[in-house]
Amino acid sequence: SLLRQLSALHERTDVNVILIAMRSHTDHYNAPYVFYTDNRVRQFAEAALAGKALSQFAMEMEGFLISGLKCTYYFSF
Repeated sequence: SLLRQLSALHERTDVNVILIAMRSHTDHYNAPYVFYTDNRVRQFAEAALAGKALSQFAMEMEGFLISGLKCTYYFSF
């Protein structure tokens, strides 16, 4: 599976991965999914999101995608 391959890549090379998957149509049935290879990846991402949990971010992004809204501004870090 993809997750096994990403985990193996992390084990072999110490490359860290974060994967957030969500649906963009209501006729899809998958729940938002978050995967990361190291807890520090999650900690950094949640700190960068002002303390928002990755699962919450994934649900909000899913809602945005399903709604059909268009983003009219860009984030800058």
